[in-house]
Amino acid sequence: MTRVITWTLVGFGVLFIALLVFLGVAIGVEGAAGWVARFRDAMIVTVGVFQIITSVLTIALLMALLFAIVQINNQIQRTVIPKVEQVTAKVDGILENTRSISERASETSRTVSATTAFTAERVASPFIRVTSMLAGVRAAATALARRDEDTILAPETTDLSDDGITDPPVSRMR
Repeated sequence: MTRVITWTLVGFGVLFIALLVFLGVAIGVEGAAGWVARFRDAMIVTVGVFQIITSVLTIALLMALLFAIVQINNQIQRTVIPKVEQVTAKVDGILENTRSISERASETSRTVSATTAFTAERVASPFIRVTSMLAGVRAAATALARRDEDTILAPETTDLSDDGITDPPVSRMR
């Protein structure tokens, strides 16, 4: 950065010295009266030269920018695009694996649902029926056993009053 500033200052110094030399020569050769016309002509030529230099530098900068764009494009074509294609291929593979896993999970879910329905219909339902029937038989047997107990333990007649009338036997139902 300091080199650029140094050369810029050198360029302005050379330009200023050239301007002073030109003015001195113009005043010395033509005298005081003709130097204004010569100075005007010199400034026109100087501005023209600067415009040519500016145009050439602008063209050079545009060419350098175009060259940089072409190089960046080539670099992208060689490195970035193949990497993007590789990543795309990997992502496509992962998506395909995910789809197949999802299909397998869905199939497994359907199989489990069918198995559950079959088990409920063929195994659990008869088991529940047998169990409920056994529970009913047990309840009936218990009720009959208690009825026999009540009859055996209960007295034949119960005298509840002092009048001498006996009541029939009382069974206890639960």
